[in-house]
Amino acid sequence: MKLTFKRLLCLALACCLCMALLCVLPAANAAAETEIRKVTVRIGPNGLTPGVWRPVSELYASCTSVGAAVNSYGWYTTGGTFIGDKFGSEDCYLVVTLSPLEGYVFGETVDAYINNSQATCVRESDTSIRVTSHVYTPIVFAATVDHHPQGETVDPGGWANFAAIGTYTQEQEWFLRSPDGKYSDLVDKVIDQASRSDHLGPDEYPVPHDFVTLKITGTDAQNLVLQNIPADMDGWQVFCRLWCYQKQSYTDTRAATITVNQPSPTPTPEPTEEPSPEPTEEPSPTPEPTPEPTKEPEHTHQPAEEWSSDESFHWHACEGCEELLDKAEHQMTWTPSADHEGEEEGVCEICRYKTTREAEPEEEPEEEVKELPFDGTFGVGLETFRYIIYGVFGAIGLGLAAMLIGAAVRGIRRRHE
Repeated sequence: MKLTFKRLLCLALACCLCMALLCVLPAANAAAETEIRKVTVRIGPNGLTPGVWRPVSELYASCTSVGAAVNSYGWYTTGGTFIGDKFGSEDCYLVVTLSPLEGYVFGETVDAYINNSQATCVRESDTSIRVTSHVYTPIVFAATVDHHPQGETVDPGGWANFAAIGTYTQEQEWFLRSPDGKYSDLVDKVIDQASRSDHLGPDEYPVPHDFVTLKITGTDAQNLVLQNIPADMDGWQVFCRLWCYQKQSYTDTRAATITVNQPSPTPTPEPTEEPSPEPTEEPSPTPEPTPEPTKEPEHTHQPAEEWSSDESFHWHACEGCEELLDKAEHQMTWTPSADHEGEEEGVCEICRYKTTREAEPEEEPEEEVKELPFDGTFGVGLETFRYIIYGVFGAIGLGLAAMLIGAAVRGIRRRHE
C-alpha cells in the first residue's frame, strides 16, 4: 500500500510540473522582443525641405514607425560641416539616429526611408541605427515681411526713423517715392539727383533742391534715419526692398508717408478803427445758408496687371495706394519633380507662383502588437487549451488504472503462491 501511495504522489507531482510548464510558455512568448525591419523618418512640419536663409530649427525629424524613436538628428553640408544656424546655398543632407523602444529590437538588416525617399541605414549597435538622407539642394524662398515701416509726422528740419524686418532676407535697400507716384528710386540716388536738378531733361522728375541738406543713415540696414527733413518732403513715401539670397528675388514693404508740418503764415495786423457816429438802426439781414463742404472724390483702386505673391498668398497691388486687392491663398497643383527624387513641384493656378516641397509620405499600416489574452487559457487557443486539459486528466486516469490493474495482478499472484 505504501508503494502505491508513493506512485500516486509522484504522478500528482508530475501533473503539477506539466501545468507549471504550460504557465511558463505564455510568459516566454510575452518576453520575446519584436524585430524591426523597416523604419520611416518624417521631416516636419508638413514635409518642408531646406531653404536658403531658412533657420535649421524650423525643420525637425520624427519617426513614424512602430517600435522606434528618434534619438538625435542634425544637418550637414556635403563637405561634412555641421549646419547649426541657417541653411546656405550648399547642398546638404540629414543624419538621424534611431533607438528601439522597450520590447523591440532592430533586425540584422533594416530598410530606412525619409519621407518617400529611400535612405542609407547603418547599424551602429543593437540599440542604435544611423539613417542618412539623400542630398538636398536648398530652395531659394522669397523674402517675407515681418514688420512694415510706419508713417512719420515731423516739423521742418526734424528727423524720422523707419524700420523694416523680414525673414529669408540677406540684403535691404530703401527707396523714396514722390507724392504723385511718378518718381521712385534709391534714397542715395534721390539725393544725388537733387544736386543736379537744373540739368534734368524734359522727361525727368525734378527733385527739390532742399533735399541736398537731408542727412541719411542706414540705407542698407533694417533702420533708415532721415535728419534735417525739408518742408518740400511733405507727402513723399519711404519703402524698403528685401532681397533674398544673392538677390535672386525680392519683396517690397508697404510705403510709409512722410508728413511735414507746414508753418502757419504770419497774420497782417488790422488798422485801428476810428469811432463813428451811431448808425441808424436798419433791419437785420436774413442770414445766408452755410454752403455744404464739397466732398472729395472717392479713390478708385487701380490694380496692377501682374500678380504679387509670397509663400502663402497672391494679390494685385493698387498703383495709387497701399491696398492689397484680390488677396487670396494659392491654389497649388503638385506634380512629382523630374529633377529631385522624393520632391514635388507646385504651381499656383492663379498667379503661377512656383515652389517645391517634399512629397507626402505614404501612410504605413500600423504593426499589430499582440498582447497576452487574459481569458485564463495561458496564452494558447481555447480549443488547444481544452485538449491539453483533456490530455492531462486522461494521462492521470490511465496512470491510476494501470496502478490499480498492477496491484490486482500482484494480489492474485500472492494468493496463488
